[in-house]
Parts: sequence; structure tokens; C-alpha cells
Amino acid sequence: MEKFTFTVSDGGIKKGVNASPNEVTSGDKYKNEEREESGLGIVSRQKRDSKRRKAVGFLCVLGIIILGFFLVVMLRHYNNYEVVSSIKVKDASAHKFEEFNGGLIKYGNDGAILRNVSGKVVWNVGFEMSDPRIDICKKYVIIYDREGSKIFLLDDTDKVSEISTNQPIYKAEVSGSGTIAVIMKGDLKSRIELYNQKGETLASGEMHIDKSGYPTDIAINSSGEILMVSSLGYKDGAVVSKVNFYNFGKAGRNSIDNIVSSYTYTGTVIPEVDITASGKPVAFGSNKIICYSNSSKPAEKKVVEPGAQMKSVIHNDKFFGYVVPEEDENGTVNNVLKVYTYRGFKRYSKKIDFEYRDIELMKDNEVMISDGHKLEFVSLFGMNRFYINDDDEIYDVINKRAGREFYFVRSDSVQHVKLSNE
Repeated sequence: MEKFTFTVSDGGIKKGVNASPNEVTSGDKYKNEEREESGLGIVSRQKRDSKRRKAVGFLCVLGIIILGFFLVVMLRHYNNYEVVSSIKVKDASAHKFEEFNGGLIKYGNDGAILRNVSGKVVWNVGFEMSDPRIDICKKYVIIYDREGSKIFLLDDTDKVSEISTNQPIYKAEVSGSGTIAVIMKGDLKSRIELYNQKGETLASGEMHIDKSGYPTDIAINSSGEILMVSSLGYKDGAVVSKVNFYNFGKAGRNSIDNIVSSYTYTGTVIPEVDITASGKPVAFGSNKIICYSNSSKPAEKKVVEPGAQMKSVIHNDKFFGYVVPEEDENGTVNNVLKVYTYRGFKRYSKKIDFEYRDIELMKDNEVMISDGHKLEFVSLFGMNRFYINDDDEIYDVINKRAGREFYFVRSDSVQHVKLSNE
């Protein structure tokens, strides 16, 4: 019988003599081990792939469940409400109310009261104001007297400070750090002041009417570093609005008067400006809405032009919208609500079916529309989420928390209500 000898070399296995076919050499042993390891590797990969497929399948199912739950919640329609609790308030309709960190502020000409979730009084501040206004940012709130000289800074536990100005206050805003920006108007010039929590002046400047125009609004970002000011003037017989951005941080140190960017709009009146909680500036003009970048030197990012006279403008920290008259295919003119993101993308359009008195983009991103008796909530999908026609007048509606709970302000009480279908 012919015998073969197997030897391992760099070139591979060579054929030789003097070896029995039944003998196992080291080459066969290594090959068998490689096959076994290869087999184990295949099994291991199969197990990993199986686990991966199961994990992906589980995540897909979980995602479908979450999406389904979200759609059920967002698309659910309510046609009634239940009163969870009610607080008797003398002349409630003559006061104003604001939600503040889960509590409710009631304020008027003679003072302000903050009640927590359980209805307990947190603070009670007395004052005399002819036109009290309020602004809230994070844990701070200011109450000031428009055309007066008093500003109260408060937090969610107590009064922090009280500021007196030497000129009538036109507008005041507070930042998340407690910095207060104030416009004070005079006959020939206006003054802008920045105060810290103690009421000490941080920065100040003057705007001469003949050069800079008449200030119309201000906004301050959450950190208190960026101030946005809109003003109105005339040039060559045309209305001219200007939006200036001041940076009181590092980026504005080398800029003249701390102005880091400025924009001029001919033929447009800009009565309102805002900087959202996320730092996005926006200017609401008579014929356009301008969105700016969130940066140390804000720049124009998107301009939305409605194409018709805006009847109402609404906004919160995530969306803005407006109401314009539009003619349908039958020639009927309807009020149409349009809601956008701050990137300038339209979220939805919806016809309003009744003549409204109040419209607001609430904290839960739903739009509240009311005539005092008819009350409708419009969801982010542009769908009717809640509608009632109440016999008793509702003077105001305030978000208690996202979802189904709200405050209804009546003539002599404030009701905590929960939406229902009962």
C-alpha cells in the first residue's frame, strides 16, 4: 500500500511517502480545531444576530405602543369638563391671573397674591398701581406699573426687591437670572436701564427720538446678556422700524454701545419682540414676522409674510401664529389661524368657525379660542381637541399643566377643571 507523509511548510501541505492514510498529523489537528472554532464562531454570531433581531423587534413594538398612546392622547376630543376645585374670589373678572411654577398669581391695582397648588398663600404683596403689568421667566416674576415708577421683583418664595425709577416705565422684562430690563420714555429721548436682583444699575443708555426713533418694545434672554430693542421712526416720509441687539457679555465688549447686530425694515411697524426660553429672537411686524438665530450676534434666519393684515398674533416658547382673513372658494371671507415653528415652517392652517374675543397659544402648545361662552382648544395637528358653549361667561383660561387641567376664571371664582366627555 502506498503511504503518504504530510509535512507543514510555508507553501502549504506537501505530498510525501511513508505515512499511513489513517495517521493524523498536526496539520489535520489544526484544521479540525479551525473548523471547530469556525463552527463556534458561526453559532456565536447566530446567537448575537438573534438577540439583535429580538432587541430591534422589541424596540419597534415599544415605539408603536408609544406612538399609539401619543396619538390617542393628542387626537382625543373632549366636549365637557369636571370642576376639581373652586376658589371664591371677589371681583375675579376685574383681576388678572398668571400661572407661575405650578401656582397661580392673582394681581390687580391694589396688590398681588401667589397661591400654591393646594391653594395656600405663598406671598401677598400690597401696592397701588394704575396699570399693573407682569413678566415671568423661570423662577422670577416682576410686576410693574406702566406709566408709573414701581417695579417689584419676586421669586417662588418671597419678594426679592423693589425698584423705583426716575422716569415713567413703558415696558419691563425679567430674565431667568433675575436681571431686569426697563424702557423709560421721555418727550425727546427714552432711556434703557438694566438692573440686577438688588435693584442696582448694571447698564444704561439713551435713545434720542430724532436719531434712534421711538422704542416700541424690548426683550431679554434667559441669561440676561442679550437685549433686543425695537424702535419706530420716519425717513423720507416712510415708516422705518429698527431692531437692535445688545450683548452685555464677552461678545459685545468691543462693539460700539454693545450693539452686535442691527436690522432696518422700511414700511413695517414692529410693536412686539420676544426672545424664547431657548434663546430664539423673533420680531412681530405689521406685515411680516422675522425669526433670528440663537447666537451671541443674532442674524436673520427666516421671514414669514402673511400677505394680508394680521388680525391677531400669538406665540409661546416653541411656536408662533397669526389670524388673517381669507376668502374661500365660495367667496366667503373667514378668519384663518396659521401656526409656525421658529424655523419658519408652517405647522397647520385652520378656519375659525366663530367670532372670537380672545386667542392664545398656551404653554401646552394648544391654541385657545374664546368669545367668552364658546371655548375651543386646537391641537398641534390643527384639530379640534375641546369645544363647549358655556352658559356662564369664562373671562380667562390658564394652563394648570400640560394635558387636561386648566383654570377657568369666572366672575366671582377661579375653577380648577379637568377636561372630560361625561
